[in-house]
Amino acid sequence: MAKKWTAVLMAILMVLTAFPVTTAMAAGSSEASKPADGTTQGRPFVSDNPSHWYRIPSMVTLDDGTVVAAADARWDGGMDGGGNDVITARSTDNGDTWSYTWAGYYGDNGNVFSKASTSYCDSNIATDGKTLYMLSTFFASGVAINGTSANAQPSKDTGLDSQGRLLLARNGGDYDYYVGAVGADGYASIYRTSDSTVVSHYKVNGEFELFKDGAYVGCVWYSNCEFQAKKCQYLFFRTSTDGGKTWSAPSLVNARKSGEKFLGAGPGRAIVTDDGTICMPVYVYGDNAWGSGDASQATSFIYSKDQGKTWSRTANFTSTSSFGGSGWSSEAQLVDLGNGVVRCFYRNGKKKIMYCDATWTGSLYRWGDVVDTGIDIWGNCQLSAIMYPYLIDGKRAILVSSPSSTEGRKTGAIFTLLLNDDNTVSTEYAKKTITAEGAMFAYSCLTVLKDGSVADLYETDACDFTYKVFDIQSLTGMDVDVPTTADIQMNVGQKKTLTFSEQNVNNSASDIVSLSAAKEVPGATANKATDANYSGDSISAKRALYTFTSTGTEYTIAHAGMYLSVGTNGKAGYPGASTPANVTLRAVDGGFQLLQDGHYGLYFMEKDSKGNVVNHFERWDFEGKDKDTKTEEEVLKATTFQLYRRIRTGETGSTELPGYIQVNTVDDGEEYLIVYHGTDGYFLLNPSTSTTNMYAHCLKANGGSTIDGYNVTVTANAVGNAVVQAGLNTYNITVVDGDLAVTGVVKYDPVIYTHGDASGKGQPYMYCGSLISDGSQAGEKETHYTVNDSRYTITGIKCVEDSAADIKYANGKLSGTLHIADTAEYASYKKGETVTIETNLTDADGNIWTQTDKLYVASNPVAGHSVGTQNIWYQTTKLASSALGCIYVAEDSFGNTDRKVSNSTKELENAYNVEDANAITFEDKWDSGRGSAFSSSAGDKVVGLSDSFKSTDLLGGHRVYNNTLNVKDSGSLSAYYFYDMSSDQNLGVTRNNAEGTSYSLKLAYVPMKSNGSRGDSGEVSFPTDDSLNYVSGNGFTVDKTYLDTYTMGSGPKQYQAVTGTASLAPNTTEEQQVISEVQAYQTNTNGSNWVKNYVNLGLTLQVKVCNKSNERKPYNEAVSKVRVSTDYTKASWDKYTTALLNTEAYLNNYTLLTTDETTQDVGTVLDSTYTGLTKRADFTELEKVVEQNKAAYDKGFAGNVTDTDQNKYTVDSWQNFETAYKAGADLLAKYPEKGRNNVAGFTVGPDSAEKTTQTQIDETATQLKNSGLVVAADASAYESARSISATIDRTAFQDDGTAITNTVTKGDSTIYKAYNGKDYVNVPAARQDTVDGFTTDLLSNMNVGESSESGRTFTVACTVNGNAFETREGKALYHYGTIAHLDFSAYESQDTVCVVHTATGDTKIDLAKCNYQLSLLVQQDTTITVTTATRPNVIVADYFGTILGAFVGATSVTVKGNTVTVGDTVITAKDSPKYTFTGWTWSEGTHAVPAGQVAQIVQKGTRTGVDVNYTVSNSGTAANALINGATRYTAPGINKPLELTSDNAVYWTRTVNGVETLASYEQNVTLFSANTDTTYSAYASLNDLPKNLQEQAESGTPALNGVGFFADKKFTMSCDYSAGADVTVLEVGVIYSATKNGKDTLVKGGDGATTVVSRNVANWTGSPNSGTFTMTKKGSDTGSHYMRMYVSYRTSRMNTQVPFVVYGDIYQCVNGVVSAVN
Repeated sequence: MAKKWTAVLMAILMVLTAFPVTTAMAAGSSEASKPADGTTQGRPFVSDNPSHWYRIPSMVTLDDGTVVAAADARWDGGMDGGGNDVITARSTDNGDTWSYTWAGYYGDNGNVFSKASTSYCDSNIATDGKTLYMLSTFFASGVAINGTSANAQPSKDTGLDSQGRLLLARNGGDYDYYVGAVGADGYASIYRTSDSTVVSHYKVNGEFELFKDGAYVGCVWYSNCEFQAKKCQYLFFRTSTDGGKTWSAPSLVNARKSGEKFLGAGPGRAIVTDDGTICMPVYVYGDNAWGSGDASQATSFIYSKDQGKTWSRTANFTSTSSFGGSGWSSEAQLVDLGNGVVRCFYRNGKKKIMYCDATWTGSLYRWGDVVDTGIDIWGNCQLSAIMYPYLIDGKRAILVSSPSSTEGRKTGAIFTLLLNDDNTVSTEYAKKTITAEGAMFAYSCLTVLKDGSVADLYETDACDFTYKVFDIQSLTGMDVDVPTTADIQMNVGQKKTLTFSEQNVNNSASDIVSLSAAKEVPGATANKATDANYSGDSISAKRALYTFTSTGTEYTIAHAGMYLSVGTNGKAGYPGASTPANVTLRAVDGGFQLLQDGHYGLYFMEKDSKGNVVNHFERWDFEGKDKDTKTEEEVLKATTFQLYRRIRTGETGSTELPGYIQVNTVDDGEEYLIVYHGTDGYFLLNPSTSTTNMYAHCLKANGGSTIDGYNVTVTANAVGNAVVQAGLNTYNITVVDGDLAVTGVVKYDPVIYTHGDASGKGQPYMYCGSLISDGSQAGEKETHYTVNDSRYTITGIKCVEDSAADIKYANGKLSGTLHIADTAEYASYKKGETVTIETNLTDADGNIWTQTDKLYVASNPVAGHSVGTQNIWYQTTKLASSALGCIYVAEDSFGNTDRKVSNSTKELENAYNVEDANAITFEDKWDSGRGSAFSSSAGDKVVGLSDSFKSTDLLGGHRVYNNTLNVKDSGSLSAYYFYDMSSDQNLGVTRNNAEGTSYSLKLAYVPMKSNGSRGDSGEVSFPTDDSLNYVSGNGFTVDKTYLDTYTMGSGPKQYQAVTGTASLAPNTTEEQQVISEVQAYQTNTNGSNWVKNYVNLGLTLQVKVCNKSNERKPYNEAVSKVRVSTDYTKASWDKYTTALLNTEAYLNNYTLLTTDETTQDVGTVLDSTYTGLTKRADFTELEKVVEQNKAAYDKGFAGNVTDTDQNKYTVDSWQNFETAYKAGADLLAKYPEKGRNNVAGFTVGPDSAEKTTQTQIDETATQLKNSGLVVAADASAYESARSISATIDRTAFQDDGTAITNTVTKGDSTIYKAYNGKDYVNVPAARQDTVDGFTTDLLSNMNVGESSESGRTFTVACTVNGNAFETREGKALYHYGTIAHLDFSAYESQDTVCVVHTATGDTKIDLAKCNYQLSLLVQQDTTITVTTATRPNVIVADYFGTILGAFVGATSVTVKGNTVTVGDTVITAKDSPKYTFTGWTWSEGTHAVPAGQVAQIVQKGTRTGVDVNYTVSNSGTAANALINGATRYTAPGINKPLELTSDNAVYWTRTVNGVETLASYEQNVTLFSANTDTTYSAYASLNDLPKNLQEQAESGTPALNGVGFFADKKFTMSCDYSAGADVTVLEVGVIYSATKNGKDTLVKGGDGATTVVSRNVANWTGSPNSGTFTMTKKGSDTGSHYMRMYVSYRTSRMNTQVPFVVYGDIYQCVNGVVSAVN
């Protein structure tokens, strides 16, 4: 509570000295000319939109990622004065788009440069992540520090009074007025400084605009205003609580000292330190020119520890002797180093980056020594400095933006300064030039965006700014530990391995995902270096991992925006660049060479030309100056590097680099260390873009190991969301029900072909087996695939029907094994199987999807072919001979495995190779023509027809010299083709047009070569007539009838294209047959001898034609676009994919020529299910916002409280939020999680955009997002003021507190709203001014000080001997509780009788006791009458010496019983509960008064009461606490004095019946005994007091104790009180009533209650703030009577004098019996 009270005081200070968040405006104000808000693209401020010139950038980032920038809108002038305004802009997309508004605007310049205008000049912004704080330099009209910007320089006056209030002059007069605090109506009154009275009719709003009777009449900053502020410079402080959308009106910061002409805001950024202190740089500017001497400018900063309510200022630093020769300092930027240390980087004349640290001592910031970093910049310019929030190269780092040239404001750069553990700046730093060399670069401002990248907003030679964003790694050339957040989608049951930077992983939903134990990721360590000693820090080698990305034949080798570059775009000795380079990897013995641009390569230099060990990376030019300086062996060694990757499961790391293993091949996308094994150890290429330090690119392995992270396997258990986080890594995991299915991503060839291993004769493809044909050998087919969407990557392919399959995929082609159609029965051309292929795909977000396809599997076909070989010769006297062999192939046909040998001369067998010309050699022997060129055992799929002839018989004594070998069988089909008119993928058939009515077959003539000498040199020809070389078949033609002559043994493979025609309706079929023949012949002569060798080959072909267009068309449409299951309802998706797979199975099975019973109408079904796809409702956003708001909702309204124990959010916003949240939660409940994947959100159609249920979902989510829980204003100050108003003494006010009641009534109705039967704050924080206004009004209403307008005033009149007598103040009206002083010293020599007359009675005052100086506390209308006379000679007094009567010239006195008679006056003894009357000091009878003496007759009596025990407790903290000199005292009755003493007591408490209360604020105090045993305790400090008493003690609230008892037949109250030093006790007494006994009715001013002021208070310590008194009620022995003690007091609440009243317990006396009521 003590803290709360302090907070209340600070809040009161705020509302009395600052201006509210919003401000009243009226027609005719500056608002009328203010340009409208607007938007920009790419940068926050654009020239001529609306200002031509913009200067002085400021920029910060809020916790939610919003970037807020500010600048001077310098209109058409660009100067440091003359009408500048403050414009701000905000971006929620990292700077792509901006929305601008005005934070500070005055329209007196007409939006053009004007020396006579007001002007802003420079601002800075700070933020705690939520609230924005802005400090701006401001000039009243016509002045500026720069003489060219205004008519004059500003005055050295502060323009403020001692309390920080703005002073005003009226119509050119003196500054006799000040502006008060702004009230709830948004306006402040103007007061006279002489008497704090209000100037009627005039008000000032928060922007200092003047209003008369509600109408705008000017602005106090303007030269033509009736009321004007001083012509000087001011500091404006503003805030924004809504991310820069709106800004508060300014409060004036009273930091500039009198005599200082200028104290300006250091432009750019300010800071909020880790303890919440706002620190804002400022600087003074002397009368000299800029930078002309050490005293011309000086840096300091102002700081506030209460959110800007009050400010302090550090010392300046400029002194050469004190600050290490720093010279002058100027515009500065602050960085929080933590632990109370603020680092100040500043503009200087040294051309260096310089800083000075200020350290918090507990009471102030003290400057240390100036540090010169030695880094060159153009020092005479503002710079920007920020602490980067994450570690860079394992260290904290400060980023500095500045002109880097030493010749002026040009060549902008960002420097990265690493901090050592002691906060000193490391000698290792990075410099990134961000402009062209020599390009203009002036003021700038850095900020870190939410993703860790860095933005710089800087001035160029344009009229506005450049805004650039930099990746932090490429900016620094170092490794940065930036937190990462990844969204991952998993299927139920799926496992995924994630890597974290720390071991202890937090899992927000263990029921959704479960985590394995974290496994360490081992890593190697290496030393950094600045020279060949490599004595730098040891770091993890992971910082040197490069990612190798293939570009085809080359690689880009990169690490976090840094690229390996050893070519022309790099710099020798600095193999790093910020732009990509293509690097060639050349495998050599022992590793790789890394080459670029044809002749450059990475090189490691162990020694320089002088033999010195240098050990660093270099660039080698294989063709230039380097090539002759080393031997080839030396170059090879120095350019050979080893690549290491991280170990995988089951692998063991190397000893030289633990956790890593050397590799001989490179995988695309893998990470590798680039290592050189040198004489002195293993050296690693370190990613860096440094061009100044060669060793920044080098690390040296030290053999050590470290932990690079932790791998955790995440298992998805149930549908839902989970956040898994550790260290820098956060994964948002969404688990969905069922597989993530996709269609249309991968396109496969229709058929997968398999083959055997060629264990027998022939090629492998001729055998059945489980090897997938991949084209690696002649005759093998290929199954190709295409990924149609680059967002997806294939991560696995499996066959559902074959769990043992190992299907590999690479470069668009399948390979591996598949155990389908792998036995001999599948040798048949018409036999195969349809299989289900599942392809796993990973998208760019890491989600794993599955595409399912139905493909046909068949054994690799052997094309139908005919083979013929013939050897003939003729010999008489000379030899003529011929050897001819050839093959005729139906290319890519299905050879007829059912064919039979037609006659005894022909055999059914395969040629060993029908693909390559001259690949088969037949035997050139007289006794053999075929040799081993073909065989009936060549594979499982025998489809070839072969024959051979050799001239073995003599004809007329000679061998045959003219023969034709016919190899054909028109009675048996040689091969089959399957042709679907709707498809482009028919094996061996080319579709010639879109309708498929024309198609072509390819036939091949394949020459053979002989192994002898007779035929290989002979020429082979073809007939030129049509007797052969023809095709016969209905509708078939051939494109080339005649083939080209060739030379035996070197002939090419030649082709014929046979074209057929087809015209079929969908789902019909026909068989077309064609016979094709070819004849080759060779004629050899030898002299007159000749031979003619003819080989005639024929093929009988059948084309099975069908038309699947009814199915193909919907299929192609369905897969033309990627479809994902999560877009559609489960029911419609399942129907669609079932139909899609049925259709695909039909289309891909070439043996199915028409639909059959099982696939009937598949096309129609697919068409209907495809068009019937229904997009599912997307609950993601709704689920997200409901989850995000669940915690707030679950806490309930009352559970969301602020630090001031009030509701956190406004009632209205909560009710909106509650309604929206319930709607969202109810909607989710309506559609249970497990069934949401089947809820339609759109109308039917795969691409429908017409929403149905989705509309409700979106609107509900939007409503919840926009329900916008609005933070409530802080009403703690108002509530405390309201609480105070309930305890004040309302009789102190002219209206008895009516205005206070009305303010509370209006304030409560405005501020609060009932919710669940209780009132809560309902005013947004953005309207804090509304609450503060009521607080101000309430405090103003309660003020009874001199400045009060509402406090009661009373007349004070005085006469002396009937003549008017003036008070010392010379006035007759006094405010309640003030003091009237009367000086009666002129009458000291006379006897005086002073009587104070009030409505409550008369009181005689002995002026002698106050030395004739009467100080009268005014509480009601008062008349003082003083009469002077001869001194009395008889005085009659009561027990206590109070005069009951005084008589002059009395001669005798008669004493009788309880009366004394003097002359005609009878005086009766005064009753007292403390005594029982026993007589007078004079005996009974008549006594003569002695002449020349003063006779004193005083009452006598015996004390009353019973014994009561009083004890001093030693449990208090004060020393030597005693009561009447001991630790225990027994009082023999009531009203016995109790002297409490201690050596060092500050507070005393009393404990009665176990309850401890505050008793006194004094070290020593006198109290009186009552009728209850009591223990007193003494305490030495506030903190020693019991906690429940500390708030009362801290505020000084009076402690009071009024105890009732019955004595001497009277109802008596024995009372004591004590108040703190800051409290003024106004009056004490009792409240009496015969009927009222309630705590709310027995009060001052209460109906039926009488206030009786005590006129006889014993102030035992001499202080009016403590005392004792007794009050009695006569005639109280019968009936009912009620009394309670009260103390009225006044205390100051920051210039507000507030009257309070505090009451004691109520006692009742019923027929003489006294008891406590409460």
